[in-house]
Amino acid sequence: MIRYVTLNENKTIDKISNNQFDGSARIFVDSDKEATLIYSPYLCWVDDGGAVHIPSDSPMPAFQKQITDLQNRLIENQKNNVELTQQLTQSSSDNEDLKKKIQDLQMANVELTQQITALQNSQNKGVDNHE
Repeated sequence: MIRYVTLNENKTIDKISNNQFDGSARIFVDSDKEATLIYSPYLCWVDDGGAVHIPSDSPMPAFQKQITDLQNRLIENQKNNVELTQQLTQSSSDNEDLKKKIQDLQMANVELTQQITALQNSQNKGVDNHE
């Protein structure tokens, strides 16, 4: 971002503006550092080559910290979403496998019931024939 500033005698920033004004110098600031420049210009300085220096340990404005925190939460939520989606997909697959096993067991139970019934019927016929 292009900004216009005036400097103190020790090259720290005195005034800052979006627009050029008398006595201002034009500087470029990375967008991720702009809030610190705007809200804490006294922490920033300009070297002889016109490069802006913003200390990496300078305090982050509250709203920028909130944005960063929310972005981090969003990233974490997106990771959780992917993991939960994978778990859900796996659970659905597991459920389908279990449904198939239950159907197989039910079919086996039907066959066993039919065999038991057939055996009981043949036993009853054998008892009827002996009378």
